Amino acid sequence: MMSLREEAYSILKKVMCDAQFSNLSLRKLKETYSAENMAFITQLVYGTLENDLFVRYQWSIYCDKMPEEALAVLLDMATYELLFLNSAHYAVINEAVELSKSFPHKRYASFVNSVLRKISQNGRQEVSLANKEEAMSVTYSVPLWIIKLWQKQYGEETAEKILKALHTPAKQYLRVNTLKVSVEDLMKEDPKFTAYKEEAVTYEGNYLRTDYFKNGCIFPQDYHSQLVSTFADLKNDMKILDLCAAPGTKTLHMSALLHNTGSITAVDLYPKRAELIKEGALKAGCTNIEVLAFDGREVKQHFPIGSFDAVFVDAPCSGLGVLRHKPEIKRTVTPEGLDAIEMIQRELLDASAEMVKPGGSLIYSTCTLNKKENEKQADRFLLLHPEFEMIKKQTLFPFEDEADGFFMVKLQKKQ
Repeated sequence: MMSLREEAYSILKKVMCDAQFSNLSLRKLKETYSAENMAFITQLVYGTLENDLFVRYQWSIYCDKMPEEALAVLLDMATYELLFLNSAHYAVINEAVELSKSFPHKRYASFVNSVLRKISQNGRQEVSLANKEEAMSVTYSVPLWIIKLWQKQYGEETAEKILKALHTPAKQYLRVNTLKVSVEDLMKEDPKFTAYKEEAVTYEGNYLRTDYFKNGCIFPQDYHSQLVSTFADLKNDMKILDLCAAPGTKTLHMSALLHNTGSITAVDLYPKRAELIKEGALKAGCTNIEVLAFDGREVKQHFPIGSFDAVFVDAPCSGLGVLRHKPEIKRTVTPEGLDAIEMIQRELLDASAEMVKPGGSLIYSTCTLNKKENEKQADRFLLLHPEFEMIKKQTLFPFEDEADGFFMVKLQKKQ
């Protein structure tokens, strides 16, 4: 059986060398390790990914040339642990040296030992780069092109506030499932819950061990994510279409806002992800949800025109608003790749337009901070669909509410 550090390193190699997703690998390990050991592995993986550019800068100071990528990842992980965690330095260095012995080049062990001992002795070094944006990129471990994009779109001050916010832990928000318990009753029953706003609460301790979570009374959901469902101003007995719905956090919230009246048709492209919505609905006691699996861009093949009071398009996006939850996004999203994402968003919006009945609403949302995917998508849609008008729009920044970055707009079809 692998050691904990070896497990973490194995996952990091998959993410950083092979562009795989860390959450899938971590999920597979849950059956193998205790909660405490899983917490350590998860911390090593996510901490290294969140600080990838910074830790690589720290150890590269002591190198004449960059080693092969797999060895660089090992140094990234060990450097993160030395500089950010309270681990015994000798243990970190010794195990990194042992892991380096699996490489064909025998000199790697002495190289790793030398570099990590210098980091242990000298500690964290100040980022010293002449270019301000490059220094910010290393300090906050965010690619330079993303920083420049935010500076251009939101201004330098807001861009730096976004960077600082995404580099600090987000608050762990939970949504109270009002189909089973009220916020007020929950506060009375357990003083470890603290009400925030609307149905959003926080919990002092591990909410996963509570009966409230096991019984579907609470669900983990970022506060800004919760605001997307309330943005639509839903009323009882509405007929709702929720596209790109998996894993279903917003779908379940809509069901509660409708008090289990009306109907919600939740659609996702992938059958396995659609199953997650069904499981969540069963746990939450939602009885007004039907789940289907098909491409949302082909929605006209499944429903008559004007079938719904409200259509939600929580579109696939670059995910730049949720970097602190999904740090590998920084490595997978590229400026070139944005064009393909934006085209999918357009096609989903255009297909959804015909599903909205006169007087009904189309709610478009993303969890990214990029005006091309957000405001400009809404502007383009309105230009091509004059039968709609914009009712309201909002950008939610990660420095607000200690929550994720989101964009949402409500478009109404004229009577």
